[in-house]
Amino acid sequence: MFGTIAVAYTVALVLGRLSLFGVPAGVTRFISDESSEEEQWTVVKHGLLIVAPLTVTASLVLIVFPASFGELMNSEGIKQYLTVFALFVVAFPISRVIIAVLRARGETLYAGLSKDLLSRAGGIVLFAGLASVGITEVGAVAYWVSLPIISMVSSVYLLNRRLSVSGVLKSTIDWSSLRDLWSFSWPLAFSSSLLLFFSNMDVLMIEYFLASEAVGYYRSIQPLRQVTGFVLSSFTFLYLPLATQYFSNGDFDTLAEFYKVTTKWITALTLPLVLVFSVFAADIVKVFFGPAYLPVSEVLSVLVGGLFFNVLVGPNGATAKAIDRPRIELVSAAVGFVVNLGLNIILIPRYGIMGAAVATVAGFVTYNTMEITFIRRSIGCLPFSANQLKPLAPTVGAALLLKWFFGGSVGFAGLIAIGMFLSAFHLVSMLVTRSIDENDIDLVRRLEENLGREIPYIRGALNRFSKG
Repeated sequence: MFGTIAVAYTVALVLGRLSLFGVPAGVTRFISDESSEEEQWTVVKHGLLIVAPLTVTASLVLIVFPASFGELMNSEGIKQYLTVFALFVVAFPISRVIIAVLRARGETLYAGLSKDLLSRAGGIVLFAGLASVGITEVGAVAYWVSLPIISMVSSVYLLNRRLSVSGVLKSTIDWSSLRDLWSFSWPLAFSSSLLLFFSNMDVLMIEYFLASEAVGYYRSIQPLRQVTGFVLSSFTFLYLPLATQYFSNGDFDTLAEFYKVTTKWITALTLPLVLVFSVFAADIVKVFFGPAYLPVSEVLSVLVGGLFFNVLVGPNGATAKAIDRPRIELVSAAVGFVVNLGLNIILIPRYGIMGAAVATVAGFVTYNTMEITFIRRSIGCLPFSANQLKPLAPTVGAALLLKWFFGGSVGFAGLIAIGMFLSAFHLVSMLVTRSIDENDIDLVRRLEENLGREIPYIRGALNRFSKG
C-alpha cells in the first residue's frame, strides 16, 4: 500500500516540478531587481499567469488519464490515488512562487518555515490523527497531498504580515515584463527537465543493460550521493537574491568576492561529510544496508567523491540566474546530458555499475565546467580561491590516516565521531593555512541582513581568527 502511494506521489511531484517551468527562480531574480511594491507584485502576477495554465493542464492529465500512468509506472494500484494527488499538482507550483517572493525579499526565516517546517509538521499531525482512528491509508495520502497546501497557505499568511497580498490583485499586467520573465524561465524549465532525467539516467541504463541484482545494488546507494548537495542547496537559497542585487547595481567586484567566499564555505562545510561517505564508504554501506551490500561500496566512494566537484564550483547555477544568463544552464545541461548518455552506453556493458558511476560523475563535471566557463566569459570570475583550496589537502590526509589507523570496521557511533573530528580538523586547517579573512566577516554581515537577525558569536570568532 505505502509503496503504491509513494509511486503516486512521485508522479505528482514530477508533474508539479514540470509545471514550475523555472518561474520561481525567475520571480526571485526579478523581484530582487525591483524596488517598488507595485513592480514586485507585477512580477508575482506574471509568474502565476505562467504557471496557472501549466498547473491546470497537469492536474487534468492526472484526473483524466490515471490508467495510463498506472501502465507507465507498472503500478495499477496508483489509479485510485492520482485524482486526489491532482490537488498536490495545483498547490505545489503556487506555493513555490510565493516562497520565491519571500526569498527575494530577504524573509529567509519565513521562506524556510513555510517550505519545510510548517508543512511537514502539519502533515505529520494530519497523518497521526487519521492513523489513530484506523485510516492509515487515508492518512498517508493526506500527508503527501497536504504538504504543498499547508506550504501555500502558510507562505501567503507570512508574506501578508510583511506585504499586503491584495497587491497581486491590484497590479496590472506589463506585457513587456511578462515576456522578460517568460524568456528567463523557459531555458530553466528545459534545463531542469534535462537534469531531472540526467540524474536518473544511470538507473535507467543499468536496468536496460544489467541484471536486476545490479539494479538493486545501485538503487540502494543512489540516495546517499545527495550528501554532496545538502549545504550547497541551503546556501543557494540565500545566495541568489543578494547576487542578483550586486549584478543589477553593476557591483561586479563585490559579486565576484561574494561568489568566491560563498563557494569556500560551502566547500568547507561539505568536505567532512564527503570524506566520511567516500573514504569510509564500506563502513557506511554496512551500517545502512548490511554486509551483503559491500560490493557496492566502491561505487558509492566514486559517486560521492566525484560529485564533490559540484561543491568545489559553488553556486554556479544560481550565479547564472543572478547575471541574467539562464541559457547557460540549458546549454550546459544539454552537453552534460549527452556526455552522460554516451558514457553510460560505453561503460556499463563493460564495467557494470562502476561504469554508471563514472558516467554520472563525468556528466556532472562536464555540466559544471561549462557553466563556470560561461560565467567567467560573462563577468570575468571563477569560484575558486586559494583560501578555498589550501585547507583541503591536510583534511583529506587526516581522513586517509584515520582510515589506515582504524583499518577494520567502524560502527555508526565511530562514523559520527570521525565526521565531528574532521569538521574540527578542517577548521584548524583553515586557521593554520590563514584561509579566513575579512571577506568571511562580510559574508556573515550579509547573512545577518538577509536573516534579519544578528549572529554575533560567529562574526566575533571570524573577526578574531582573521586577525590571528
